[in-house]
Amino acid sequence: MPTNLKTLKAQIARHRQCEEGAISILNLYFIMAMAIFGGIAVDVSNLVVAKNQLQVAADVAAHAAMTSRRTMDVDDAKAEGIRFAKLNMPENRFGDVLRAEHVQFGSYNQSTKIFTVDNDLDDAVWVKTDRLLENANPVSSYLLKLVGFGTFDVRTTAVYLKGDIPCLGDGFYADGRVDMQSNNNFMNGFCIRSNSRVELNNGNFFEHEDGVIVSMPTPADLVIPGSGYSQNTGLREAERYGHYPFDVDAFMAELVAGLVDPNSPHFRSNVTNATIIQVDATGSNGNGNGNGNGNGNGNSNKNKSNKNNGNGNGNGNGNGNGNGGSDPVDPDPVDPDPVDPDPVDPDPVDPNPGGGGGGSCGSFGPDCLTSGRIHEVACSGGSLSIPSGTYSNVVVMTDCELDFATGVILDGSTFLTRATGDRSVSAPSGGQGGLQIGRNDNCAAGGGAQVITFGGMRTAAKMQLYGGQIVAAGDVKFAAQANGFDGASVIAGGEIDGTSNSDFGTCEADSEDHFTSTGRARLAG
Repeated sequence: MPTNLKTLKAQIARHRQCEEGAISILNLYFIMAMAIFGGIAVDVSNLVVAKNQLQVAADVAAHAAMTSRRTMDVDDAKAEGIRFAKLNMPENRFGDVLRAEHVQFGSYNQSTKIFTVDNDLDDAVWVKTDRLLENANPVSSYLLKLVGFGTFDVRTTAVYLKGDIPCLGDGFYADGRVDMQSNNNFMNGFCIRSNSRVELNNGNFFEHEDGVIVSMPTPADLVIPGSGYSQNTGLREAERYGHYPFDVDAFMAELVAGLVDPNSPHFRSNVTNATIIQVDATGSNGNGNGNGNGNGNGNSNKNKSNKNNGNGNGNGNGNGNGNGGSDPVDPDPVDPDPVDPDPVDPDPVDPNPGGGGGGSCGSFGPDCLTSGRIHEVACSGGSLSIPSGTYSNVVVMTDCELDFATGVILDGSTFLTRATGDRSVSAPSGGQGGLQIGRNDNCAAGGGAQVITFGGMRTAAKMQLYGGQIVAAGDVKFAAQANGFDGASVIAGGEIDGTSNSDFGTCEADSEDHFTSTGRARLAG
């Protein structure tokens, strides 16, 4: 027995001093550490995936809400954003990731990164998506639940901006160069934008504290004399830079379609009938499709064989020959009935023996047009002369070049030419004054007018824009008289070559008549 105890003690002593198998204990620590780090890696990756899914859903929802807001009210636009979020993250799999209270419209300050909720505005939209324990859809962990982290709450936000193109509706916008010469005053939020470069001479004043902007892609795209900043007060403070691509050609195609579509935002509010009136300004006889309403001043040639369509010289607005109308009660002047016994001097029951004339308009002018209507005008020689006078509340479309005479005033009217020449629109200066686009009403609402051309525009001195707008696929070159640009907008696919010695300012009320585009909604930076 003592021998056995000695042997056991010796074996214990040897085992106590033996280091064999020690690595197995260390491996237990390694395995535990690897399991922890592996669990963190797996679960963090899972969280990143979940966050990315929520971010994509937030981005898509914000974009959908902002885009829909152009044509929908606030509640419908929010619902559209939620619908797109659920298309990206189906509710039966991810739960409720977006609710109406987490879609808000308002404004966003890009400098401070602060979003201000105001659902009466559509400048920006804020969206928050989430997966939360309180909503029974948290992100579950895999291995970290072994150490007490079974679920995680994940939230993401997105802010989309309307994507307005600078200066598109309040000032000058050109894909090409903007050259504004010298001694001009830019005030009251007037905006100048070039996607190429801006060139200025000396002596200009920019009222930057009142929101005046001079925008170009980079600082290198501003061309001024060596002493330009000291000679152009406020220019440095008014400068803005950035890339804002805009397809002027596509915008013009949108305008052409919208002018005749009552459901389009470009349809003119003062147009009361979308049916297009054909006006023949070639000098030929009218074809009856014009604006003329015969008043019975022509000679009636009705006879028994042609009693329902007598030829008469209709003295309508078109001043052309039209087909005569017949008396619906007494169509037969040769054999009159008792209701109208006097075919020579018909009574009021036969009001139009001479005919309803008028498709032709040999001498084009305001009398050829009907207020509140859209007109397609044909001309001879590829050019339509617009004589002096006031053209009120009409839309004129033509394939002809437009040659405005001195003293033309466009009041609440839109003139569009599909001609593509460099001078598809022209206007001289003169003693009666140059072309006036828009009503001179001290910035009151209404009266704005537009000239649209698929080519270029050239005007001499004294052109005036009072809530007026020029949209051209090509270059726009003009000279203006002092104080002749109130609430002006010029959009050019080419260059804008401006003037000297003028004042430029915006008019909020007049700008309501301008054609504009919101551009593409974009994520806030």
